[in-house]
Amino acid sequence: MYDLLFVVFSTVEAFSMFTIMLHLFRFDVRNYYKQLLAMSFLMSMFSLSIWKELQLSDYAPLISIVIFTLFIFFTLRVSIVGSVIVVLFGYISYALVQTLVLLGMEGYETTSIFYPSDHRVEGYILQAVSSAITLLISQALYKRGYGFTFPLDRFKWRDEWENRIMFVILCAGILFVALIPTFKNSLLWVVLVCIFILAFLIYLYIQKEKR
Repeated sequence: MYDLLFVVFSTVEAFSMFTIMLHLFRFDVRNYYKQLLAMSFLMSMFSLSIWKELQLSDYAPLISIVIFTLFIFFTLRVSIVGSVIVVLFGYISYALVQTLVLLGMEGYETTSIFYPSDHRVEGYILQAVSSAITLLISQALYKRGYGFTFPLDRFKWRDEWENRIMFVILCAGILFVALIPTFKNSLLWVVLVCIFILAFLIYLYIQKEKR
């Protein structure tokens, strides 16, 4: 029973993350919903095996980044760097939402892509609330026309200074995601780092929009 609930809530969580990734870059989720649902389900099954069979929960965020990136790369047919840009921005946005929700549930040990634990009921609540908030925010932003539209198919490293800085921030962001499980007792630091990375990326993305 718990395995079934894990798959259901993890599927919803993965789908909400895919949604905010696509909406933030002005892709219509309705054009990809079949692929997103299928991939979200597969990711939830994979997550279950990571925690239950392989016991690699500490590596779950980094593994998820790789899977998200490959999916975006093959589905949206953008460059691998463009895929990382889409995934990292959406992933950290969701991490920020979930960490804030977790702070609101202070005193509970919870489980999710970011904060695995044995307290399953609280973990499902965390996933459900975080996913609902993420879906509402991404839908609201998309309907109001917010998001980035700069090309994701190619990047000139020599001529555009923001691309070089972006590369450094992306690497730092991936490292931060990989270390998230170690910050379970420092949630305020997670919030601050997420805000810093997102603010920096937003600034760089706006600069690219102006070109």
